Order: sequence, then C-alpha cells, then structure tokens
Amino acid sequence: MPGRSIFACLCLSLPFAPALSAAGIGPDSVTSGQFSDRGDRLFRAAHFEDAEAAYLQAIEFDRTNIRGQMGVARIAAMMSDLHRAARYYSAAYQLNPLDPDAILGYANSIDDGPARRTLFEKFLSVSRDAHAEDVTARILIARRLGARTAVVADPERGYRIPLENTSSGPILRARINGTGELRLLVDTGASGITLNAVAASKLRLDYLTAAAVTGFGSGSPAPARMMRAESFESGGLTISNLAVEVAQSELIPGADGVIGPDLFHDFLIRLNFPARILELIPFDDPVARSETDESSCLDCHRAWRLDHLLLIQGTVEGRVQGYFIIDSGSPCSLVSRKLVFADGTRAGFAGAQGEQEVRALARRVTIRIGSQGLVETAPVSFDNSEMNARYGTEIAGALGYSLLRNVTLSVDYRNGLVKVEKP
Repeated sequence: MPGRSIFACLCLSLPFAPALSAAGIGPDSVTSGQFSDRGDRLFRAAHFEDAEAAYLQAIEFDRTNIRGQMGVARIAAMMSDLHRAARYYSAAYQLNPLDPDAILGYANSIDDGPARRTLFEKFLSVSRDAHAEDVTARILIARRLGARTAVVADPERGYRIPLENTSSGPILRARINGTGELRLLVDTGASGITLNAVAASKLRLDYLTAAAVTGFGSGSPAPARMMRAESFESGGLTISNLAVEVAQSELIPGADGVIGPDLFHDFLIRLNFPARILELIPFDDPVARSETDESSCLDCHRAWRLDHLLLIQGTVEGRVQGYFIIDSGSPCSLVSRKLVFADGTRAGFAGAQGEQEVRALARRVTIRIGSQGLVETAPVSFDNSEMNARYGTEIAGALGYSLLRNVTLSVDYRNGLVKVEKP
C-alpha cells in the first residue's frame, strides 16, 4: 500500500561508525563479501560515503557481487542520481533477474513507464513480501491515471505562493477540482497531498486504490485511499491529473491536509518562512542555475533521499555528526534519548501512527548545518529505535518548524541539494 509519511518529530543518532581506513581494512585483509558486509554495516550507521566506498571495493574484487552493485545503486538513488542508480541496479538485475530487490530497485530508478510496469509485474511474480501491496497499488494507479501524471500547466514561469505561519506549521491555500479553498500544511517530511476525510468528501475525487499513511507513532499505519484529482491550483500554479491520498479520519489537526513540496519537483523550491512565501523557480532561470550546482553553490548541502524524506548532515552541540530529516510539518525538533540524558517532563506526542511517549527537555540544543547554527529552544527526546529499524539506518534527527520558521529553505529535488539561510 502506498504511504505518505507525516512526521511529527524524529530523533538524533549515535556518532558515525569509524571510516574504513581507520578500521584497518585493505585489499589484503578482506574478501569481496567482507567488503559488502562492511558496506551494509556502514549504511546502517548512516555513514553513506564510506558505505559506497566499501561497496565499490566489493565490486572491484568481484563484479558478480550483487550486494555491492545494489549498495552503490541505493546510495546513488539517495543522491538523486537516478541514471547511476539505474546502471548499478541493471547490473544487479542482469546478475540475478529473479532477485526481488534488484527488480524493484531497477523499476524505481527508470523513467520508462511501460518498462517500469513490466518490472513491477515481474516483481509480483517472484515476491509477496511487504512491498507487494505497494507495488500492486502503484500498477493500479499508473493504469488509471495514464501516462501523464501531475502535469504542470506552465513550467517555464515562476510562482510566488503566499504562506501563513501558524503554531503547527506553514499553511498554503489551494483549490482541488476547482472547489472551495483548502488549508494545507506544508510538510517537508511528507510526499504529495494527504487530505482529511471531511475535506476530501467535498471534492468529487475518483477512487484509485487502498492506501495507508505512515509516520511518527507506535501504532499501525492509518488506513487511507488513493484518489484522482483533476486539478490542483494555488497562487496561479495549476497541476492536472494527480493522485491524492485521503485519510479515513481527521488525521491532520488544524488544517484540511498536508502537502509535500516534492509535488513541485519541476522547480527549484524556496520556502521563505520568515517572509511567508513559497517561491517556485524554473531550473533555466539564472537564480536557479546558481543554486543547483554543488561545486559553485558554497552554501548548498547534499540532501540524501530516503524514500521521499530529505536528510541533511549536521552537528549536535559541536560534537556529534549525523543526518537530520528536514520536517516543517513537525511543530518541534526531537532528540534521541541516546544523546540527551536529562529526564524531562513525560508527555505523549501524536503522529500519523498514533501516540508515542516523549519527554520535553528544559534546555536548548544547537544543531549546526554548515555555517548556520540553528537553536532549538524547546527540544523533546524520545526512543528512536523503531524509526531506525523502519528505514534501516541511523536517522540523526529532525529539524522541526519551531527551528525552521526562522530560515529560508531552498530545495532542489532534481540534483539533491538543500540550502539553509538565515535572514
């Protein structure tokens, strides 16, 4: 079942695992399999660049090492380099055309719709694991939406869409299917559009398939439905023929739903929270060109993609490095109990998957992103082990709206870059 993650608050991680060289690993001491094992361990520790180095060494030892090929492919996809990801997933697929992970990874990294559908169908013929429902739903959605989905009416012009600052997060006003105005929470930890049941009931949406909403909390994913919308309009921007997710409850308090900025991936996205403006800048604009090249944009940072989530590297209290989810849909930032030893006040925090116990801390936490020091004045701690297990790596935190509301956030989904600026 396809899910749209709505993250309330997340966590900080343990320090990175030691680098390969520090561990004394060299070509005379290990085999190809040991290098791919090492790559897996480094990936789980969120040491992605060293993990890639280990996987490449495994391939150098033995080009038939399928785990090495798939490890490099996975990291390339996290860096938004889908051409490179497709090349390595293709190599893994050629090595074992019946490997479910190779089939699914290859399908997710190519643009060819019919070829992707063929690979999805092949995946279902060899696997009925946890991904099977999601793949089945994606086949149905592609069949019912057709070849051209989420089509921007005029991608060559720029847009300036007003936002409202609220205690819960930034709100964007929009119309779906030309009906009454909706208030959507702009959530960088979400994907696409997810609507509350009551708001969606007024929109004349067409049913596509069953779905589920995943996110923060200790319960099961919330049941939902995928629906087709003819149009989305906001600030002069029009997008046609898109899928939206409808929760079977009032999942998003204080708004009609959430919108993930990945819906605007055809543009350089600039979320100017202090000025309350969402700017969408065409990639051929000179401003966009100056901010979409990591080598020329000194203030830009690599945004690692974990499914639809964006992770950015930061340093906690000047001593611990890790990766943080950028999450404007979260009212606060959370810190793992592994790093914060103060007990704090016990409380419950509700997310898409129910409530989880947290502790409100009585001190500030500083997170440095490049040259910018961001101060969370009211951090919350919780146990992050379930979240880490879900994504297979150490997630080093979440920058919530209480922290992000004071910065301008530029997001380039095409090249996998993020820029954080203070006024």
